[in-house]
Amino acid sequence: MIREPLPHATPAMAKMVWQGLRGPRSSRKVSKKLIQAGFYAHHTTIARWRRRGWPATGKGKDSIDAARASVDVAVPILTGNPNTSTDELVNISEAKAQLERLSEKELITAAARQALVTITVVEEEFNAQLPKLVNEKPAETAVLIGALAALIEATTDALRQQAFTSPKS
Repeated sequence: MIREPLPHATPAMAKMVWQGLRGPRSSRKVSKKLIQAGFYAHHTTIARWRRRGWPATGKGKDSIDAARASVDVAVPILTGNPNTSTDELVNISEAKAQLERLSEKELITAAARQALVTITVVEEEFNAQLPKLVNEKPAETAVLIGALAALIEATTDALRQQAFTSPKS
């Protein structure tokens, strides 16, 4: 059986995992957790990212994609299934069709559109489980909150950048 290579983790993903660790933190533990979630980053790469202050992976669509990947790492807390992705949550959501009918003016770019749908659906599920998660899995809950915050920030940055680069109507 030939295995496909794992997608590469981002500094933002590694930072979220680092911040969610209990007890002594190490780049090896972060690497192991990322691999468990289906992403790859060598422990020395993680250590370098940490020394450099968890550098951003870019602006616009790249930063949204990186932030969405961070949410993918954190979202299994909502289902108990380590293979759960945000796309799966979005696709089974009853709110998806309604959210996708929003105008392009409201959701500006395709990447921002998907990010906003993801944020909304994950937050709805998160809010439904909030009391249980805070009591039973506070560290994991913090990772999810951090990942959502990073996705919101990346989406806001992309929308702001698009607004400044678009021709005025």
